[in-house]
Amino acid sequence: MLFALGGFVLSRENIKKWWIWGYWISPLMYGQNAIVVNEFLGKSWSHVLPNSNESLGVEILKSRGFRTHAYWYWIGAGALAGYMLLFNICYTLALTYLNREAIWILDVSRKVVVLLNL
Repeated sequence: MLFALGGFVLSRENIKKWWIWGYWISPLMYGQNAIVVNEFLGKSWSHVLPNSNESLGVEILKSRGFRTHAYWYWIGAGALAGYMLLFNICYTLALTYLNREAIWILDVSRKVVVLLNL
């Protein structure tokens, strides 16, 4: 689901209306948008095709349903930094407040727990 709704497998236009929330909360979408905007809006892709008003890079971005504005690079970078902070905070809280004994519901003996310094 994470890959399908992140814009990698399905483009933004091909995701159903009731699944679009998965697209907007996917960290992969923000990372991929930042990468493709950075690449396809660069000098290498600035050649304008005959019978077109837009560069080759913009045409490619539009064909796959990606954003075509350069500021999406910074939105992607900021969103990824935000996700990194959120996931690290959640991980720290989980390690702090979860009961260690609950993890060892099926432990065979107390000696195993002592040897692992838990």
